[in-house]
Amino acid sequence: MNFHLPSNVILNPDFDTAVFMQNIWRKKPFLIRNAFDFSKEAGGAPITTADIQALAINSEQTTRLITHKTINNTVKWSLKHSPLSDLPKQNTPNWTVLVQNVELSSTIANQLLRQFSFTRLAELDDLMVSYATTGGGVGAHVDSYDVFLLQGQGQRRWRISQQTDLSLVPKLPLKILKNFVAQEEWILNPGDMLYLPPNIAHEGIALSNDCLTYSIGYRAPRLHDAVDDLLGMLNNEEGDDDSPQLLLNAVTPNIHTAQLTDSDVQCYKNALNHWLSDLVLEEHLGCLLTRSNRDHAIPSPRASINLKINLNLPAGTRMLYSPKFIFIEGFAFAAEGSDWTVLSNLANKRYLTTNNLMQLSTDALNIVQDWLQEGWCIQK
Repeated sequence: MNFHLPSNVILNPDFDTAVFMQNIWRKKPFLIRNAFDFSKEAGGAPITTADIQALAINSEQTTRLITHKTINNTVKWSLKHSPLSDLPKQNTPNWTVLVQNVELSSTIANQLLRQFSFTRLAELDDLMVSYATTGGGVGAHVDSYDVFLLQGQGQRRWRISQQTDLSLVPKLPLKILKNFVAQEEWILNPGDMLYLPPNIAHEGIALSNDCLTYSIGYRAPRLHDAVDDLLGMLNNEEGDDDSPQLLLNAVTPNIHTAQLTDSDVQCYKNALNHWLSDLVLEEHLGCLLTRSNRDHAIPSPRASINLKINLNLPAGTRMLYSPKFIFIEGFAFAAEGSDWTVLSNLANKRYLTTNNLMQLSTDALNIVQDWLQEGWCIQK
């Protein structure tokens, strides 16, 4: 539960999240000074250099080691993927290690990530931490998603550009912009945070050997992937024999009997609209957005629900709800009444009290029992 959080993982209450979402989100870059209190008095950086060094050489962690050096006025880049056996020495410049999904390995990281629940939980993805020595970075690049860049320790200089030239340097292991021209720049200190909407060119360079940056990243499925997934769902559930036939409108016979008319196209659209009802699209979208792209759950086949113990969602569990459904880990469950109210509350707050659990029907408790066995929720 999110009670009694350490002060260094609490978003500055002076930061008006409602104004931010209305005026800044997906519209323009925005710098927030002192977004978090990472002072020594508050406990310092909640995720430390030692934490990241340990995770970086953990074979189960998704990690990248990026180094660069200049030879004959040309920057040479190197990229290594996990598992990593070791890291360069801390006094060696120009390297950085990126550790993905830190919230799955660290309770404090998950608490920090949940401070961004003022944004859409359907898109909030993970907390990546980069540890860099002086000069370390990943080069100027563009992300296709929203990101908050929160400085945890040391200093980093960020330069950004809203340029349209997104051509890349050829034959590199990284997607680095060929013609990056900075338009704005800032130096971020511990607790400072830079928000960037999608497709803003940016470059971050560590200014010290103890540079930690926390990246709060978002995700959104590409439309063609969503359509492919929808067609797969329809094929699996409906089957070819059950899908409606496309019957074109009758027309007055004429000499253009081979012509497809505007009326034919409209008939096709109407048939699709009838088949792809709002309810079908609602169910598919919820399943699509809660489907995890990582293996995090630990099945507990002997887990049995206990109405005297609070229920929690682990860090990696994705859960949403709509007017008709509860979605969890790519599955949809129809719910209504008090069951819908309680389970939607679980999606929002990520925990249920014992009083909440006792409001569920027997059918809903059986569903939650299945979730416990899958490892999608836990009791503690």
